[in-house]
Amino acid sequence: MRKSLRAALLLFFALFAAALPPARSQTPHLNLYVQPIQAADAELARSVREKLIVELQRRGVAVVESGEGADAVLSVSGLVESTFATSLGHRPILRIRAGTRLVNRNGVALWGSDVSSARFAVSRADSFVGKTADGVVGALAQESKRRASEPAPQK
Repeated sequence: MRKSLRAALLLFFALFAAALPPARSQTPHLNLYVQPIQAADAELARSVREKLIVELQRRGVAVVESGEGADAVLSVSGLVESTFATSLGHRPILRIRAGTRLVNRNGVALWGSDVSSARFAVSRADSFVGKTADGVVGALAQESKRRASEPAPQK
């Protein structure tokens, strides 16, 4: 009897938890503009930028289409290249090394880093994108907390 009661209670709580709305994201509600990536291979740079935007949106960051309505701007500039490696069966290898910088609308630097793709990552673009998204989301969360703690402007 006790085992069936425990099982029934566990089932009830599992169903109850599944019916609850998802927890509210801790991602700040700041608008971000991702500038086009400056690199020699423009097509590859566009592809990496799109992957970065998708990853940031997946993490709950609001990405806007222009810098005008943005609370922060992310710029990325550096080496984005694809080469063929004979040791890996003539598969293309993507290498990314770039300086990244996140500034708020007042031009104050929130985050900056020299980010590169992992040498032996399965997808080097995803490695670069993940590292960059981690830094951006962390910096935006700090900026959001800072803004929330500022006193409201008096009229």
